[in-house]
Amino acid sequence: MPQYLPIVMAKYQINTYLRVCHFLAQLCKESKGFSSLTEQGIDPNHNAYEGNKQLGNTKRGDGYLFRGRGFIQITGRYNYNKVGEDLHKDLIHHPELLASDIQLALESAGLFWTKHGLNRLADKDDIVAITHRINGGEHGLSDRRLFLARVKAAML
Repeated sequence: MPQYLPIVMAKYQINTYLRVCHFLAQLCKESKGFSSLTEQGIDPNHNAYEGNKQLGNTKRGDGYLFRGRGFIQITGRYNYNKVGEDLHKDLIHHPELLASDIQLALESAGLFWTKHGLNRLADKDDIVAITHRINGGEHGLSDRRLFLARVKAAML
């Protein structure tokens, strides 16, 4: 990961103290401390994403197949398709690439970060708004605050 990180951050203009701190803190939380690039606790038989049309999960098994993957957990057939198109990868037929290809996992995170305007929110030091954009709520906000504080301290 270290060799790809500066390239991805430069490409997506994650290039100020606050942007870097927020980006790394969110990636840390989303990837369980950089230990997993696949969403944990997803049961293939009782998946909350199954049949979720907002995520584009229209075929049986889509919920599990297109579960969260990457450093910012990309979720759902629709999102895998969009990210795949943007990064020129066939993520519909190879969704596992978001978890097995570190460079692609970082690229997808940088792309998500940019497309959702997170640099602007990082510039405001707004962890709550960033968290909402990433997961639709305040899930894990206390952990995200802790990671942000640690990254900020390490970057000084």
